Amino acid sequence: MSLNIHSGSRIKRQAIAIMNEIRILLVDDEINLCELISRGLKKISKSYNVSYVGAGQEALDFLQENEVDVLITDIRMPGMDGLELLDKVRELYQDLPAIVLTGHGDLENAIKALRLGAANYIKKPVSFELLHYSIAKSIEKRELSLQVRESEQKYRYLYENAIMGVGITTRAGELVEANEALFRMLGFPEGGAAGLNLNDVYVKEHVREELQDILDKNNKVENYEVESRKKDAPNFWMNLSIRPITLQNQSLLLSTTNDITERKKIEEELQSTVANMRKALEGTVQVVSAMVELRDPYTAGHQMRVAELARAIAKEMELDNNTIEGIYLAGVIHDLGKISVPFEILGKPSQLTNTEFSLIKIHPKVGYDVLKNFAFPWPIADIVHQHHERLDGSGYPMGLEGDDILLEARILSVADVVEAIATHRPYRPALGVETALNEILEHRESRYDPDVVDVCIRLFRELEYKFD
Repeated sequence: MSLNIHSGSRIKRQAIAIMNEIRILLVDDEINLCELISRGLKKISKSYNVSYVGAGQEALDFLQENEVDVLITDIRMPGMDGLELLDKVRELYQDLPAIVLTGHGDLENAIKALRLGAANYIKKPVSFELLHYSIAKSIEKRELSLQVRESEQKYRYLYENAIMGVGITTRAGELVEANEALFRMLGFPEGGAAGLNLNDVYVKEHVREELQDILDKNNKVENYEVESRKKDAPNFWMNLSIRPITLQNQSLLLSTTNDITERKKIEEELQSTVANMRKALEGTVQVVSAMVELRDPYTAGHQMRVAELARAIAKEMELDNNTIEGIYLAGVIHDLGKISVPFEILGKPSQLTNTEFSLIKIHPKVGYDVLKNFAFPWPIADIVHQHHERLDGSGYPMGLEGDDILLEARILSVADVVEAIATHRPYRPALGVETALNEILEHRESRYDPDVVDVCIRLFRELEYKFD
């Protein structure tokens, strides 16, 4: 029966408890004792198959031709003694368990035998139960050792052949070990980066401190994107993750990196495309705004002033940049729907009749209908539709209340009211900023969002905001 005792594939065979046969080589120059031991072991278990030789060299010759599960050897033998045999076996057959069985046992020989890899050291006269137990334990230990080695080999293979870069560094960033992928990523031949400090590859100086702050706070770094230097090549971008580890009682850092340069290029191209699209949309909005104001010269500049004030309010409220941009563009064309109102009504130098005002009130809906099919990245059509709505439901054209009105529309409505009261109209002269501020203060919470009102008041009275 063939059994390969030197390969990691042995791990996949059945455990010792259900093996059909356990091959034992017994090395002792007392042949009668060898026969006695053989019979004694077979009485304990029929799975034992015992072969025996009388000298160390004979044992090595036997091992070259046969596969063995356990070696049992005496120490004192002619020629090569048991300790020399153990040394040779450790060199040639490192996974072969060995047990020393001797009648000349002393502490010095026991220590030597154990240092040479002996699984146990047993004194004669032999106890078959003890020997049986030692055989089982030595084979079990060998199986565990093979499993550990195979796992190490597997993870070493994954480490060395991984696409991602893997490196182990000191806390100060000095490279202790790295796989080929990391060396390749940094532009070094494998092993050619002696003394490299990973902190030195980062393009921006603040990165080291920032990574340390993240480690101190979270005890790890996840998917940190950083621009890095590459030896004799252009800079590249990496995605970096870091974990603290302890290796041989030393506190180290395990870093994994992926080259994301191509992804960054695609992102930059996409951002450039989006920026160009936004510019085109903004240009379209400006053209539409100019057309509206050409038709209604009395309110020329009204939409732009409302847009500027709405943007200032949104900034002071610390809204995100994307939302601020959407509010501004909605403000630039918020009166687009007035193209449906007769010019005579728009420019009438006296108070409007109820019928005329009812025509004016449809302009938010007309603006919405014109804009709703444009693929803006902001809810511009809805903002335009709602800019005359009021919190208490008294607004138009839908009579929305409270949070049913978009925050962007609530901001635009305050800006629109303040600008309309503060500046000149065909039917009256400008009433001034203070009159406008008093109007929104009087109806704070009832018609107008109190947070928006408070910010608008602060802009004019504390931050000295002025209409251009």
